Amino acid sequence: MAFKQQSITLNAAILVGTVFFSGCSSLTFENTSAVEALAMCQDNAQSFELKKNIRTQFGFRKIAADTYSPKTDLRVFGHAVSVIDLNDKRNRFYLSGEPKEFAHHVKPFVESISCEQKKFCEAVINKKQKIRIYKTRNRKLKRTSILECNYPQENLM
Repeated sequence: MAFKQQSITLNAAILVGTVFFSGCSSLTFENTSAVEALAMCQDNAQSFELKKNIRTQFGFRKIAADTYSPKTDLRVFGHAVSVIDLNDKRNRFYLSGEPKEFAHHVKPFVESISCEQKKFCEAVINKKQKIRIYKTRNRKLKRTSILECNYPQENLM
């Protein structure tokens, strides 16, 4: 009887380990484009799956309502992600670097981009969507920028 119980426990542990690792596999280099699509509010199958995994906390730690911190090294345009804030209206990614460093990465995906000030850039994806890149106000996070995008109004229903 004890042998059967140990076998069931071992099988359950293997199953849990498999589920955990399959959830983390979406955070590998292969799916960087899904992370970037999510950072720019461009939903596709991969970014939708990543958003679902973030919300179910596979490889993420919930730090506030709709706000998560990656447990693994997650990058957007080669810059480390420290915090992800997701909701139905917009996505925010806290990234290491200055706002102007992201302008040339975002430029191929947008209609126009302007970085008139050193600490702020704004890009137009289309008539209903924009991307804003700006410095955090937190003095402890000196080299951290926020990449924020909004979803079109018709997606909010």
